[in-house]
Amino acid sequence: MNRNRPPNTVDALTNPLPESVAACVLAGGRGERLGQRNKGLVPWPKADSPPLIATVLQRLEGQVGEIVISANANVSEYAQYGYAVAGDAAGLVRAGPLAGLLAAGEVAHSDWLLSAAVDSPRLPLDIVGRLLAVGADIAVAHDGERLQTLAMLISRKLLPDLRRYLQAGGRSVHGWLENHSPVIVDFSDQPGAFINLNTDSDFEAHQ
Repeated sequence: MNRNRPPNTVDALTNPLPESVAACVLAGGRGERLGQRNKGLVPWPKADSPPLIATVLQRLEGQVGEIVISANANVSEYAQYGYAVAGDAAGLVRAGPLAGLLAAGEVAHSDWLLSAAVDSPRLPLDIVGRLLAVGADIAVAHDGERLQTLAMLISRKLLPDLRRYLQAGGRSVHGWLENHSPVIVDFSDQPGAFINLNTDSDFEAHQ
């Protein structure tokens, strides 16, 4: 799979949102480039703004029928937002973003699972409809320059395969995707939608 411009890129149209999609917000990072602070709880865009997680949830709430937050720290703070909070998946402690997706997916009840990183506060307001519209078991966003592997929609029927991959020692998102045939959905019309806030400089640059 070409990570920059895969050959099976599809330009998707927006589609009416079904209630069968759960957003799995991945908030389990260690914040190593933020002085060990939990990224989702850092105020944004200003120092007196609500935590970053609040903005991410607002972007998703109108698009999905269910939200699960994957977090292995500060669980009580995340639980205050009224959504289920999933800890580490059984036997997979701090095993990376795919393990977070698995943990949230195993808690969710929906047929489709959207992976959404807590440090991506500008995800498209139509991301779910556009990924769902292609009708693939895995659909991944592409911003026109690179594949956004943590902005993907997967069928819940892939969770057993994902667990096997992780239990065998797999950690790479690209590696798991390469075991399947994901459809790449073009979001080059919204190139700024996939920013990631990893450092203090990132938080300041994208106020």
